[in-house]
Amino acid sequence: MIELLTVIAIIAILAALTLAAASAVMKTAGRNRARSEIAAMTTALENYKSDNGIYPQADYFPQGTNGYIAAVPTTAGGYYQLSSELLYQSLTGQTNYGDIPPKASSGTKIYMTFTKSQLGNNTAGAGGPIYIQDPFGNSYGYSTGTNNAGTYSDIPFNGAGLFDLWSSGGDLSGTTTGTNVWLNNWSGS
Repeated sequence: MIELLTVIAIIAILAALTLAAASAVMKTAGRNRARSEIAAMTTALENYKSDNGIYPQADYFPQGTNGYIAAVPTTAGGYYQLSSELLYQSLTGQTNYGDIPPKASSGTKIYMTFTKSQLGNNTAGAGGPIYIQDPFGNSYGYSTGTNNAGTYSDIPFNGAGLFDLWSSGGDLSGTTTGTNVWLNNWSGS
């Protein structure tokens, strides 16, 4: 009986170690995918700017202390989803996922296409507004900021030709320490 209990205890310990390792591998894979998607969207945004002279305008994030951090990437219709929806519309030329993609003859240029796993729907309908989601199921953040540098100067302002594109990296703590795990177009982290 003691031998049986010992074997069961060893199996339980090995299972716990395996599950912990698998969780870490999944998080690393998600972070790597988010980095890759941010790089692809950055390239698409550069092509958009090359054609239009400016990045898609998105200044949804609230100004003031911790403006980015105060917003929650899981809130339906929140700042993250609004900016990510604008990014989707600008890069694909579509307003809804269910729309027929524009043809080259329409004059609408497609800068990037997205797979179903990269998209979230913030309405109940299948053809409703779409936002771009990171591998953790949260909206990507995108901002070109505002010209109100005196209030919150670290948000890029599009007049300076800058944009910020980021993923929360799965951290929803809503604190400044949580930003340490964010992935963005600035650092390549």
